[in-house]
Amino acid sequence: MNKVTVIGMGMMGASFALALKRAGLGQTVTGVDMQPAVLDAAVQRGIIDNATIHIDSGIREADIVVLATPVSAVVKLLSVLADLEFAGLIIDLGSTKQTICEAARNLPGLKFIGCHPMAGSEMAGLGGAKADLFDNAPVIITPPPGADEKLVDRVIGVWRRLGCRVTLMDPGEHDFSVAIISHLPYLTAVATMHAAAELAREKPDIFTLIAGGFRDTTRVSEGDPVMWRDICLTNHVHILRAIAQLRRTLDEMEQALAARDGNRLQAIFQSAQNRRKTYIPKKK
Repeated sequence: MNKVTVIGMGMMGASFALALKRAGLGQTVTGVDMQPAVLDAAVQRGIIDNATIHIDSGIREADIVVLATPVSAVVKLLSVLADLEFAGLIIDLGSTKQTICEAARNLPGLKFIGCHPMAGSEMAGLGGAKADLFDNAPVIITPPPGADEKLVDRVIGVWRRLGCRVTLMDPGEHDFSVAIISHLPYLTAVATMHAAAELAREKPDIFTLIAGGFRDTTRVSEGDPVMWRDICLTNHVHILRAIAQLRRTLDEMEQALAARDGNRLQAIFQSAQNRRKTYIPKKK
């Protein structure tokens, strides 16, 4: 893998470029972005070697192209790469896979392997980029049916060199899984932030009192709104199901509280505690 082009110099794309360099992968890394100022900053920080706002020149000699943009842009970029007859390997870093993988299947000339590194930060943009972002992070790879095994192995090898734990999964199974463990927590953080802000109208200085619990619970609500818009719209079926389940649990707690049913409340809390210990054991 001599020449790599990363399209999208946000937090994920820039972190991928940094991780490549740290791992000794990619002799030359080219960054493509619509914002020249972002590209200039990426070059100055040593994140990329070359920069351009033009996709055609950016991919001209690339062995691999990495799509590090919001999901809707990934779908459009796949069509652009097909029109440009790009013959190299393409991977993406998108948080939903069904829509992206279906788009790629409709463009049979592309050598595309879907990827989702389960790593990130509420820090959007180039400023949040870190070379160690992917250290020991899970990455889900969603190869298309009948994918070239050598290509899949190549992609697996790259992620392992970056320090990731690799899992292969069907795109639909992936989207259901991340709706529960990633998308629902984000929406819960957004709802908590909105509810608190509305209630705080009665006491504007309330946020001077916050401690770790509120910060931890709402941290991810600082994520990129455009990215999260695309995630929700491309995974709406599974997310709606997750919201419905959350609503049922909230209703159950509300009913127990309204009835002053301490036993029921404690049972709900105890069940949650037990489930967390079961599914997310403490690290030794």
